[in-house]
Amino acid sequence: MSPSRRVLPHALTMLTLAATFVAAPAFAQFFDPVLRATGLGDDFAHSPRLLGMGGLSVAVADRDHEISLWDIGRNPLGLFWDDSVATLKLKPRTGSASGAHDLNDSRQREDFAARSLGLPFETVYRDSRGRSFGLFGQMKSVRMDTPFADDIENRRSVGEPDVTGIANGPMPYVFKDKMRYALRLRFASQHLRDEYRLFVHNPTGEYLSQDGMILPPPNFFSPDEYKVKTRSFGAGISYPLGKQHTLALMADAMHQEIKGSNDGGRYGGEVTESRPTKLGQASLVGKLGKSISYGVDGQGWMSEAPQDWRFSLSAGIGAIPLSGRGRLLEREEKGSALDSRIRWTGEKTALTGRLWTAASKLDIRAPETRDMSSFNHFLSDIWYRVGSDTLWLPDSVRSEEVRRYAWGYAAGASYKFARGVAGVEWNWGRDLTTGEFTGEGPQSIAYDVRAGVEYVCTELVTGRLGWAAHWRDSDDFTEGNEFVGQSASAGLGLKPAKTTWGFDLGYTIGWLNADYGDPFQHRRTQQQLVSQVRWDF
Repeated sequence: MSPSRRVLPHALTMLTLAATFVAAPAFAQFFDPVLRATGLGDDFAHSPRLLGMGGLSVAVADRDHEISLWDIGRNPLGLFWDDSVATLKLKPRTGSASGAHDLNDSRQREDFAARSLGLPFETVYRDSRGRSFGLFGQMKSVRMDTPFADDIENRRSVGEPDVTGIANGPMPYVFKDKMRYALRLRFASQHLRDEYRLFVHNPTGEYLSQDGMILPPPNFFSPDEYKVKTRSFGAGISYPLGKQHTLALMADAMHQEIKGSNDGGRYGGEVTESRPTKLGQASLVGKLGKSISYGVDGQGWMSEAPQDWRFSLSAGIGAIPLSGRGRLLEREEKGSALDSRIRWTGEKTALTGRLWTAASKLDIRAPETRDMSSFNHFLSDIWYRVGSDTLWLPDSVRSEEVRRYAWGYAAGASYKFARGVAGVEWNWGRDLTTGEFTGEGPQSIAYDVRAGVEYVCTELVTGRLGWAAHWRDSDDFTEGNEFVGQSASAGLGLKPAKTTWGFDLGYTIGWLNADYGDPFQHRRTQQQLVSQVRWDF
């Protein structure tokens, strides 16, 4: 057999062991979807105070989690009013999660593992002329280990540094007593890496979070590494509507350079995309009378761009390589999100409600059949390639429409007593994905009850405790994926007298067990640690 007949069939046969070609993910922003999948991405993570109080997200008013333009939707037009002094904040955080189930031989099999790290920072300067200048950024990473096959794991790692600069102040020359402007400039870089490893076996069980032997990717054509470079610029204005209401409008232009690659000893492939995205944001906050405050933030985005592909595979010494390039697909995405809150505040009690929604539509359009440079034509043409042993691969890029519908609500109450505050709240959320070919599903549903208390122990120390009960169903349309559990949390606040700095720390640990079959056979644990050092100057 010639070199081409030895190398080419073996390499191409490896491709058939994987699922059909998966186009570049629907979201070029990998970090947030992966973080949500790990369960470590709750909206209270930026407030160690609330994390230590059971993860309360609406019940208790918090300086870093208020009903304001800045805290609800990070609208830069509210940056000046978010505080009265210049501030510097450092917020180190970490989290981990693991899951396992029992085997028939009294050992255990680890079926999930995740960990996250982050070092966000914020620095804002505010002057006496109503202007503010802020610099925000973070270094963050997340890793998630999940089974890919019976004895193979998929280890997905994502890292992202990003930095955003904001300028906010009174509008010069026109309506300068009422209208304000904001400018926003952001740079970010994401790096995703997929590794395939063997499970580690020992007398106690089978583990995917250990460093098993690295395997080649199961599909040479699908990228196992992505790099995304993002830059965006935005501008907006705000205007008071009467004495107690403010409307803020922002528009951003974002551009992303996306490159996915899969390189091996005898082959190399990549998927590239240059994606422009238009984003809009509208926020309205205000008060109704003296006791009711509200806030609504809506965001929308749209993008349309083609993706191109390139691939080359060595057929051996002196043989013609298998190679091609061309248009992979056309991609169009539209989406929107809304977050709204309302709070009634009495002398000692407060009642708060929240409603949020998210929706998106992704259209994937495969190239026409007469396009000789398409990836589908490339796969079909392999059948006629000398040395491929008449291997036939089906079309892998198909036109598809995928929609996402998500919404949820929360309601909470708090009570202030002589030396502290206590709160309790209910959260519920649903997230449904539908596809033109895959149909409805999955539909995830989650709800929980949270409670927490804060007590001023001394003039220096404030202590916090919390508890929560959780229920999770990763797909309401199927059985055997429901979990129920609890979590406990604690926190500490330090604020020395006559100083301009303070320190807060929050920690939570949770347990989830299967809500089907033997509740102790399938189990998961999760923990998070969030801290903040703040200086006022």
